[in-house]
Amino acid sequence: LDENFQLIEYMNMYPSQVGILGLQMLWTRDAEVALTLAKTDKKVMNTMDDKFLQILSRLIDHTLQDLSKVDRTKFETLVTLHVHQRDIFHDLVTSHIKSPTDFEWTKQLRVYYLEEEHRVNIQVTDV
Repeated sequence: LDENFQLIEYMNMYPSQVGILGLQMLWTRDAEVALTLAKTDKKVMNTMDDKFLQILSRLIDHTLQDLSKVDRTKFETLVTLHVHQRDIFHDLVTSHIKSPTDFEWTKQLRVYYLEEEHRVNIQVTDV
């Protein structure tokens, strides 16, 4: 996650569906980067796990603000989704998964943005 990326502002700019898709793409990208680097960088998985926890904290903090009913539902949904994502990644860390080709990762719903094609690709398993 780019340190300058303003997650809450991004989520406020778009409807829930776009925010959900964005969060899923962000999680997939960052998790795969960590998994790819894990064999050579012993700390990257724990560092990414901490980043995912920080994202979750930001989303939770935002739900404590005075929000419209629609925005409250959007951010509560994003919190629920990211709790699940963070739990999945934490399980990968504690299971010592260190490859983006490991089944424990490929069995997860992954959302990729294919920049060259300007489209989103959703994958579960690679069989």
